Amino acid sequence: MGTHEFSGCRGDFDGNEIIDLIDHAELVDCIANAQGAPPACRDSFDFDSNLGVDLFDYRVLQLNFACSE
Repeated sequence: MGTHEFSGCRGDFDGNEIIDLIDHAELVDCIANAQGAPPACRDSFDFDSNLGVDLFDYRVLQLNFACSE
């Protein structure tokens, strides 16, 4: 599996086993945080493991949107 390939549905911030608007809103809050992404954001949304939540991570969440495990 390559660096940017993911198995399952990543980005389920609230743990309800589906990527939905709640997870999207949390990701937007994480990106907008002027202090940098807190650990909970990085745990859920730092798909490329660069210690931040950015537009790459936003794109991955878009691709996973409505995915359920």
